[in-house]
Amino acid sequence: MNKEYLIGIICGMIVGVLLVAVLMKKARTDGSLKCKYDERQRLVRATGFKYSFFTLMAYDLIYGATNAVMDNRWAEDMVGMFLGICISVVVYAGYTIWNEGYFSMNENPRKVLVIFAAVAVLNFIGAFRMLSETSVIENGMLMSNSMNLICGLTFIVIFIIVFIKWQVSKREAD
Repeated sequence: MNKEYLIGIICGMIVGVLLVAVLMKKARTDGSLKCKYDERQRLVRATGFKYSFFTLMAYDLIYGATNAVMDNRWAEDMVGMFLGICISVVVYAGYTIWNEGYFSMNENPRKVLVIFAAVAVLNFIGAFRMLSETSVIENGMLMSNSMNLICGLTFIVIFIIVFIKWQVSKREAD
C-alpha cells in the first residue's frame, strides 16, 4: 500500500467520522452536543465498554497468534485491526442496545437508525465500486479495499440488533 492511498483512507475516515458527528447532533431532540444518560444507562454503557474492550483484547491476541504461526497472513494488518475494532463495536452496541443503554434520553432513535442506514449504504457503494475495480482477496489475503464492506456490514448488524430488540420489546409490551 503506497503512502498516497493510505493518506486517502485516513482522510476518508476523518471526513466520515466528522459527517456522522454532525448528523448525530441533528438526531438529538434538544440539539445539544452531549448525549444525556440516566444512571442505569451509564452503568449499562460501562459494562458494554468492558465487554467490548475484552473482546478487542482477545481478538488482538488471536490475530497476533495466527499471524505468528501462519506462513501466509489472512489479512493486511490495517484490515485485521479494523476488523477487530468493528467486532468490538458490535459487541458494545449489541450489549447496550439489548440492555437499553445505547440511545441517550435526548436522542431520536429513528433518526439515529436512518443515519446508520445511510452510513451502511455509503460504505456498500464504496465497496461495490472497489469490487468492480479490484478483488477483495489477493493471494489468499483480505485486502484494504474490503474495509468499506466490513464497515457497512458492521452498521447493518447494529441495525438488525436494534430491529430485533424493538420487536422483542413490542411483544413484551403486548
